[in-house]
Amino acid sequence: MNEFNKESVYDAHIADAVKELAALCYGYGIPMFFSAAVANTDDGKTVFKNEYVSPTKVDVTLLDDQLARHVNVKNGFVTVLPEELDEVEFE
Repeated sequence: MNEFNKESVYDAHIADAVKELAALCYGYGIPMFFSAAVANTDDGKTVFKNEYVSPTKVDVTLLDDQLARHVNVKNGFVTVLPEELDEVEFE
């Protein structure tokens, strides 16, 4: 198994900064989603720490709400590519 556990580092050094960032975003009306992988578990899972300021909470309507998709993935939704992809021309 891949030994990885930074949960105590996150809690001691990062969590307060992320909460401060979320508070600033909330205060200025900026929706945001933050996610950090902090540990792998013995049962093959990964532990994430997340922070979310939803567009609804800051009274913002997003024309392309990708934040909702990020939260859906966090909640177990599986992403699927669209049937047709846009063509990209490289010069």
